[in-house]
Amino acid sequence: MKRSLTKISCICLGIILIAVLCIITNSSVTKDDHKEALSNCMEYIHNSQYTDDFVENINTKYVSIESLSDDLKETVWVAVEGMPNWDKEYWVFTIGDTSSHYYTRIVCEKDTNSVIGHIPTL
Repeated sequence: MKRSLTKISCICLGIILIAVLCIITNSSVTKDDHKEALSNCMEYIHNSQYTDDFVENINTKYVSIESLSDDLKETVWVAVEGMPNWDKEYWVFTIGDTSSHYYTRIVCEKDTNSVIGHIPTL
């Protein structure tokens, strides 16, 4: 009986681990609709106001994506000419290790994948 419960527990744990792995994989940045925007973010990092020290030390293996919330719109430092249409949808790419000071949050328009600016970090 105990051996049977152990096997069932192992099977259940395996299923849970596979499900978690699938969730992580599906939310990764490798989705095609994020690749162009991420490439634009990397170009922005290399061609913007960031210091050489920052560009050399940012770990671009750490990337997360979220939608730009209404409360964050006021904090965006716009780097394009004119004012963005805030009725559109935007992504926030957090690039770098957030446990260090070598990370940035870059805002891209979802429709065009173009960078409109960044959210300053403290």
